[in-house]
Amino acid sequence: MNFNILDFVAFIPARKGSKRIRGKNTVLINRKPLIKFTLDAALKSKKIKLIIISTNDKKILSLRSSYKNVLFIKRPENLCKDNSSTESAMLHTIKYLEK
Repeated sequence: MNFNILDFVAFIPARKGSKRIRGKNTVLINRKPLIKFTLDAALKSKKIKLIIISTNDKKILSLRSSYKNVLFIKRPENLCKDNSSTESAMLHTIKYLEK
């Protein structure tokens, strides 16, 4: 995959453990999981060339077969705590991609 300066990467952090709304990313809205709204919007963009989802949620990881052009990365549990930052998830993703 070739990138140029005008191409964008969409990074979607979607950890399992939301405190306020349990299973927030897989909650159904009009019979569709919330995460699918985010994915579908990113897929419609003409500028986004790569979509990455960083998650520890097995339900979200199971969407891999439905979204062939999306990179799903299993995030380690130690980066999925209430005090874990999005930046730590992004750094994990960068290290994953470097391998």
